[in-house]
Amino acid sequence: MEKGWGALEAGMLLNNRYRLLEKLGSGGMGAVYAAEDIKLHGKLRAVKVTASAGWSVGQESSIVEEAWMLARLNHPNLPLIVDCFTIPDWDAGVIIMDYIQGETVKHRFERNGQRLPFPEVLGIAIQLCSALAYLHRQTPQIIHRDLKPSNVMLEENGHVRLIDFGIARHFKNGSTQDTALLGTPGFSAPEQASYMGQSGPRTDIYGLGAMLYYLLSGGTYFPSGRHISRLDPMQQLQPDVPAAFKTLLGKMTQDKEENRPLSMSEVEAALVRLRTENNDRDKDRPSSFYSVKQNPVTRANKKVLAAFVSLSPGAGSTFACITMAKLLARRGITVTAVEFPTIRPEWLALLGTNRKQDANERSGGLMEWHSGSVRWLAQRGPFFQAQQGELERQLGNETGVTLLDMGSLTGIGGEEEGWRLLASCQIVYVVADPFPSRWSNDRLQQLYRLKAELEARGGKLHWLANKSVRFNRRSEWIAMLPGNPQASIPLLPQERWLQVLWSGRWATEDTALRKVLEKTLNPVLADIEKELHTKQKQSVL
Repeated sequence: MEKGWGALEAGMLLNNRYRLLEKLGSGGMGAVYAAEDIKLHGKLRAVKVTASAGWSVGQESSIVEEAWMLARLNHPNLPLIVDCFTIPDWDAGVIIMDYIQGETVKHRFERNGQRLPFPEVLGIAIQLCSALAYLHRQTPQIIHRDLKPSNVMLEENGHVRLIDFGIARHFKNGSTQDTALLGTPGFSAPEQASYMGQSGPRTDIYGLGAMLYYLLSGGTYFPSGRHISRLDPMQQLQPDVPAAFKTLLGKMTQDKEENRPLSMSEVEAALVRLRTENNDRDKDRPSSFYSVKQNPVTRANKKVLAAFVSLSPGAGSTFACITMAKLLARRGITVTAVEFPTIRPEWLALLGTNRKQDANERSGGLMEWHSGSVRWLAQRGPFFQAQQGELERQLGNETGVTLLDMGSLTGIGGEEEGWRLLASCQIVYVVADPFPSRWSNDRLQQLYRLKAELEARGGKLHWLANKSVRFNRRSEWIAMLPGNPQASIPLLPQERWLQVLWSGRWATEDTALRKVLEKTLNPVLADIEKELHTKQKQSVL
């Protein structure tokens, strides 16, 4: 029997685990199959099989290393890689990914007569920017280098996945050229067409721009280099493309890298602004995203509203929120600290049982007490739906800084209300711990959408790395975060921290622990103080 990746067919079992179902697509060097994972009750997988004929041992290990490098990435717009292995007898390398239910943007484009509405293309572009900016933040940076409609999957709900990292590479500082001429004609940047340059983050900016031009011009490739004509290429774009987008696209597709935008994050921010300004912005918003309604806490009398939310249960939003409230109070700032209603309230127990005698019971089960310049609002018992309205009424008249502990938003009686409240904040801090196995793509996807919504309204979302300690994979953990953390909160010495906690105090009331926390959280403190001063100036004017 002939062996080789070309001889693979439905029914074959790879690595005693993945049974091939059907071929989804193929190229000159490999193919992609749908398969069932027999060890996980037939869960669907996508199996990418690549020809390995002619590889040396070093090359083979490099390809496996590249696959596992991608496997550590965690972003809602990237495929989830779950396994990787080689089959030497078949001259094949295999990468196993989650199966994505949907179609490529190329197929969608052609099925619609080579035309997609501008709002839809803009929505696709923003999601791709998010994924590419994340890749470019890795250490070392990861450059995709092959952006084209056939490498973008569109799920049934409009969610985008960037696929096929076959020619992705690490950016090497000091390197002056690529080792191979790679890319797809019509979408690849000029520096990919010769050995004279090295592809970097701005290569992907060009590739994205060329792809967007193709989708918005009826399938016309962007005319670069010697192919450019005297005519303005932007005249080829369909009528619904706004002038501001044409200007941005022109910058993205400049032949010289130095003339393109500085980063993919800059492109993403510009696209989000365009979506906000677009009259039809609601049409390109994913249907699964909640709508933000006017809320009492967004009224003009609210000075600064900041929320802390955990990326996964136990990540530490409660610790971060309470600690920030106490540190801000030490700086003379009036603070209201709020425990968002949950089925398992913690604050009364954490902040000392004697608070129950000092607290005033609010309607709906809320407890209120003051310590210094901090007003605390905590739950007395389990969540009652009526508490939500009472909580918003209490927050409506606050001044200074209000901090919300949103927990992990799991098990909350009003989770939809929780997301609505987050979207009304000026600042949202997402707290992540070094246990990415607890993270979920669904939660990351919600947070990316929240980030876009906040920025469109002048707000911001920051990341906080919690329980930070030195270990040999720490840099990988930090690189997995969708954004550079504004602060890394250290894992406190457990014996000392427990002694303080069990004595009815908080970490900020221990001199040694407070100094550590003040130092590491100073960027967050400064951020909130700056926001407060800005709001105070605006209220005076």
